[in-house]
Amino acid sequence: MGKRLPIVGIGARNLPASVRFYTEAMGLDVEQQYPPTEGIVMLTDHRRIRLAIEPRNDGRTSVGGPIPTIANLGMANLTFHAPALDPVLAAVEAAGGRILWETRVSLGADREGIFVADPDGLPIELITGVEKLAFIHVVSCVSDLERSAEILTRLGYAPVRDIDIPNPIEPISKFVRLADARLRGRVFAHEDGGEIEFIEMLHPKAAGRAGVGPGDTDPGLLYIAIDVGDIDAATATLQAIGLKGMRGTDPVTGRSAWLGMDFDSTRLKCLGDG
Repeated sequence: MGKRLPIVGIGARNLPASVRFYTEAMGLDVEQQYPPTEGIVMLTDHRRIRLAIEPRNDGRTSVGGPIPTIANLGMANLTFHAPALDPVLAAVEAAGGRILWETRVSLGADREGIFVADPDGLPIELITGVEKLAFIHVVSCVSDLERSAEILTRLGYAPVRDIDIPNPIEPISKFVRLADARLRGRVFAHEDGGEIEFIEMLHPKAAGRAGVGPGDTDPGLLYIAIDVGDIDAATATLQAIGLKGMRGTDPVTGRSAWLGMDFDSTRLKCLGDG
């Protein structure tokens, strides 16, 4: 089957504009389009991610206001690495994105970081330190790191890196746009491809209410879909740890699926082989 790359669902007010942004500015390729499902476009980096971009309509024609931070329960941002920031920032502006100039910081050892946003205001974390522009992972803010970590470990992901910031660090607080930010987190990877990061905010405590995800017309980050192969085993595993969902057919890929939510606000799908 090849790499079991996770799918991250993204809602876009303007589908062509969003596809242009992620291909021209962020270096992804169009893998497939799904005319039967209202033009959903699947993008990929062939290594770690697939993005399923679908048209959404929340009644607005333009984007304004603040860009969300990681102090909101649920999916928070995408992360990319880049060899240098300035060429990517120029491409982001040319492709209709926004740059949060106030977040540009030095992260030590000749590394820089900055946040940008796609045409709908979806946050994207850019960090230097690699030879070419590359997707790294999706970040989700959870209320209990250890409880949420069990979801991924039971679905075949292994912890590869811990993040521990128990006391405020000025560059980090500036980078994430949260005064006196304190957090802990963990990055998980799957041997068949894919990487997901969970963050638990220690201060300020994450806002939001467990079980409440984006609405049916909202743009932005919508869900994480994980390729599990054996859907019966995955369903039993998720039920055993207390997640609630239902068996059905994934509307994007047409595959058998478990459709539900995690312990917080993130819509979660498990996709079977059939």
